[in-house]
Amino acid sequence: MPEQVKIRITQVKHPGLQKSRPTIGLLSEIGGSSYHNALWTGFADAAPDLDVNLICYVGGTINVSTYGFDAQRNILYHLVGAERVDGLVISGTIGNFITTEEFRSFVNRYRPLPMVGITHPPDLPCVVVDNQKGIRDLIAHFIEIHGYRRIAFICGPENNAEAGLRYRAYTEALAEHDLPFDPELVTPGDFTYETGREAIRLLLDERKAKFEAVVASNDWMAFGVLQALEDRGIRVPNDVALGGFDDTREAAASRPSLTTVRQPIHKLGQASLEVLLKLLAGEQVPDQTVLPAKLMVRRSCGCSEPVVAHATVAPLGRKSVPLPEAIVMHREAILSEMVHEAGESAPSSPEWAGRLLDAFLEEITFSSAASEPGAGSTPPGPFLSALDDILHQAVVLINQMDDWQEVLSVMRRHLLPYLTNVTTLARVEDLFNQGCVMVGRIAQLNWARQEVGRIRRAAALSYLGGDLIAAVETEQILDVIGHNLPQLDFLTFYLSFYEGLERPAEWSRLMLAYDMGERAEVGAGGRRFPTRYLVPDELCPRERRYTWVVGSLNFRENQFGCLILEAGSREGEIYGALTRQISGALQDSLLLQKHRQAEEMLTRQAQELTRSNAELDQFASVVSHDLQEPLRMVKSYLQLIERRYKDWLDEEADDFINFAVEGAERMQVLINDLLEYSRVTTRGKPFAPTNCVTVLDHALANLKVALEESGAVVTHDDLPTVMADETQLAQLLQNLIGNAIKFCQKTTRPGIHIGAEHTTGKWLFSVRDNGIGIAPEYFERIFMIFKRLHSREEYEGTGIGLAVCKKIVERHGGRIWVKSEVGQGSTFYFTILDKGSKTL
Repeated sequence: MPEQVKIRITQVKHPGLQKSRPTIGLLSEIGGSSYHNALWTGFADAAPDLDVNLICYVGGTINVSTYGFDAQRNILYHLVGAERVDGLVISGTIGNFITTEEFRSFVNRYRPLPMVGITHPPDLPCVVVDNQKGIRDLIAHFIEIHGYRRIAFICGPENNAEAGLRYRAYTEALAEHDLPFDPELVTPGDFTYETGREAIRLLLDERKAKFEAVVASNDWMAFGVLQALEDRGIRVPNDVALGGFDDTREAAASRPSLTTVRQPIHKLGQASLEVLLKLLAGEQVPDQTVLPAKLMVRRSCGCSEPVVAHATVAPLGRKSVPLPEAIVMHREAILSEMVHEAGESAPSSPEWAGRLLDAFLEEITFSSAASEPGAGSTPPGPFLSALDDILHQAVVLINQMDDWQEVLSVMRRHLLPYLTNVTTLARVEDLFNQGCVMVGRIAQLNWARQEVGRIRRAAALSYLGGDLIAAVETEQILDVIGHNLPQLDFLTFYLSFYEGLERPAEWSRLMLAYDMGERAEVGAGGRRFPTRYLVPDELCPRERRYTWVVGSLNFRENQFGCLILEAGSREGEIYGALTRQISGALQDSLLLQKHRQAEEMLTRQAQELTRSNAELDQFASVVSHDLQEPLRMVKSYLQLIERRYKDWLDEEADDFINFAVEGAERMQVLINDLLEYSRVTTRGKPFAPTNCVTVLDHALANLKVALEESGAVVTHDDLPTVMADETQLAQLLQNLIGNAIKFCQKTTRPGIHIGAEHTTGKWLFSVRDNGIGIAPEYFERIFMIFKRLHSREEYEGTGIGLAVCKKIVERHGGRIWVKSEVGQGSTFYFTILDKGSKTL
């Protein structure tokens, strides 16, 4: 155990242990990378062996907005509590980008639940990997085997404890080999591919640094370095050596294969569950449980490919002790080394090593050597049979093939010196060669099986996506999910929606439930339950063990609910793919629902507007008639008084009568104008192709007297035919031309020009005059009803004409405005939408 590790005894007795089987919560990403996928697989594999229920809350990194709306899934962290779990395992990777104090605050929200951390969540018993020894071994290999002296280092996130330990190990390794520390060779990083590329730019372009090798704090940054160097024509390892950390699935498959440090990621899950179970049982646990890291030497540092290196035959020093006695003498050492080399790719029980060694001894000692090399029909002997069985139990992957080649090398190295018979020695060499071929073959077969499974699941996901696209209603979406998820080997799943406005809501409704392939009844509106229960209590399995993956159904800022899947797949990526597909379908359904609601509202508003307009038109007619009738009577009687009693009244009385008659006449004009204004929208005619020249002729005919009296000259451009209400368009031009005649200096002959030009999607009309002009502060006011700029003594009118113009233009989908200077005339502009119009 490293020197800095302190031991803290933690003892907790939790009520959850009273249950027959504890339920453990896991806060971690799964499927985001090879690291997270391997960690998830470790938990999923260990839970049945330890007989615990496992609930994985699939959130993401805390307080990170770099990835758009990805952090929205962290809402799941608010659902964790004693309602469903007895203890928690918290992955330190979710706190990569927050401070220690922020992480401490996050952890404290779950107390007093017993908790264990993976890596370094603060104030928790932790299961960690010996990062420092792994980095020191890597740096030592670069220095001692290859002689590199200028080794650059890419750090991890600033607040990440493991990244800090790796950087510290780098500096310590340099000091141990008497190499100077050069800060110019150290660059920042955040465990992402992009920062690996950025590190090379910083080292080469900005710092002009010279280096022979680069070590990155994790593999993904190393892959970024590899690509950045290749882009510059710098070859790895010929020009620059490269090392990483994690031994992700991609490390062995990269070109060149990546020298790295393997974390026992799979065992992290099992070890953390074991520590947590001790806590639940009230046992003492250390502050840290440290797992060893393993240096994986590959091509990127300059070494040969491991498979090639294993094929060499080292000189053998013959020993006179018989092989069976030698095996008895060195058995424990041989088995220990075999287990160490197999690492976490071995079966869970270490008994496999003894079985393989005994099978080898049986093969050599008792089996007939009659089978000749190449006799393919001969059934395998005890050794190859045992090896085949063990490898299938281990489910060896491509990146673990080196481990098993090394296991065979350990056996070969220990046993060959005790073989003196040439025939037996040849037989043993054949066995080891066959064993190496078997390792490679089984690794390839396992990889092929996994690929077939991925292809099948990808096809099922594709079918699900296609069906979800076709589903538009929520009920249809639920039916599609219920039909397709069993095709993806998910026989138990639950889908629920949040209830209420807050997120996550206190209550949810279970909308879909399948348990072991049987659909549970949830009711038409869903089954209501407290959200933190995840599912209604009566549906939670009691007798059987379960492993649940809880995913967030959200699309951008919209939170819908949760999808809970009984973990059937070890591929973490599938859970994220499912939640994203279903969330997208729910978002489409939500948008469709909002669209329909908007359409219904518009329909209701249109109906209400039609009814209101009809009532308004009827009201205007009634008011016009009812108001004008008494006005006509008042005016008639006043005129009758004036005629009958003219000689009896004095001059002042005649003036009063004239004022009253004029007032009645103005009121009649005002009522008529108001009626005209109200009927722009209520009694407008349907739009039809309208010749603007003809419309202008009608307007001028209506203004004949005013034109003759003023001597006005009206000119115009080529005018188009537009889709319009001909009567209203004539009224619009008549009002604008009439104003131009009215608001002209008495000593000036009115000059008026009507223009038209086509712009994008509309026609722009203009009516230009040489009148008195308008001050800028009145440009908006003049289009408001009853807003006059002059007294009636100066210019007659009611102040409604331009308001009518504005309403007519707006009914035609356009707008109207004015440009003017006092004393320099005015130009009124208005637009009419172009709906297939043409110029005449």
